[in-house]
Amino acid sequence: MNNPADFNDEFFALLTGNQEDDLDAWVKQASEEQRKAGFLQAVRMGWMPGVKRLVTLVDQKTVDYGLTFAVASHNLAAVDFLAPLATLAHRSGAAIESAAHKGAVRAVELLVSHIPHTVKNGVLAGAAAKGQMEIVRLVRPLSTEMEVHNALVAAAKEGQSAIVRELLPHSVLQNYRNGALVAAAKNGWVDAVDVLLPMCDAPGVNNALSHAAAAGYIDVVRQLVAHCDPKASNSLALRAAAQNGYVECVQLLIPLSDPLSNNSAALREAAANGHLGCVKKLLPVSNPKETPMLSALYWALGHGQDRCAEYLYRFSDPLAVLWYLETEKEPKAKVLSEMMVRRQKQTLHQQIAERRGDNTEAEVVRRKL
Repeated sequence: MNNPADFNDEFFALLTGNQEDDLDAWVKQASEEQRKAGFLQAVRMGWMPGVKRLVTLVDQKTVDYGLTFAVASHNLAAVDFLAPLATLAHRSGAAIESAAHKGAVRAVELLVSHIPHTVKNGVLAGAAAKGQMEIVRLVRPLSTEMEVHNALVAAAKEGQSAIVRELLPHSVLQNYRNGALVAAAKNGWVDAVDVLLPMCDAPGVNNALSHAAAAGYIDVVRQLVAHCDPKASNSLALRAAAQNGYVECVQLLIPLSDPLSNNSAALREAAANGHLGCVKKLLPVSNPKETPMLSALYWALGHGQDRCAEYLYRFSDPLAVLWYLETEKEPKAKVLSEMMVRRQKQTLHQQIAERRGDNTEAEVVRRKL
């Protein structure tokens, strides 16, 4: 009886003969490994007395395996019994995936019934984000409207356009659909945006455009501009692109937006964040001589963007900005004052060179200005 094969044969005889009374005797003589093997065999064969007797004598890893085996063998009684005993990660992860892959609807229902509400939400959203269509189709009918919405957003965020198409009819509130469009747009997923666009309203598309522009996804920006008003919210999309330095998006949005909106806010944002390329694109269509506190020069100086400040100087009203800085006793007044002195010297140098007829030197100085 010490031969492992003899133990296994004896257990199989108990199992097939349903000899529950002799089970205790077998358990007392069996090794740890034999108990594990017996437990898994009982699960596969659907012998619940053996499952219930041995589950307390095996480790947690084996219990988790047992749940997967129960799903695979369509042993619903064992699924229902083992689900609360398995780790939460296993019953909400591998076991659900196995049941969904096999199309075991009832097993999925049983597993879901043993998963806390907060985790169940994660099961559907996690499957949606990974593109696991089988799980989505089985778990979605067991989910609340909010869980479906979260899954829709998760799928859109990861560009799972097939899942988005699957879930969209079941997410009926407009705010939810708009939220999914924003998630797709801000992550640059053209296909997911294409699926969601017809189901979203103008405010939702405007919001998505701003997020796409802020992230520099030019293809999505092109996709969205035809379906919304880029001038909405004081040309927020243009400001977002300028703030983050996306020159291509700025160039596309300029003729569709109002660069003068909110006191040339787009130019101001570009200058404050040191995006000289955007400053150069916006300058011809903006007003660099806004009131000092709102001027691009003031904002460039205030944020330490001296390169942008140098470029903006000759297009701005530096005296007005300097007066404001000195009135407010701001330290950047010294920076601007030194810039003005340096430029005055350069201007004088240029004039002297021109009087001497040294046009080459005069041109060199002019370019520095």
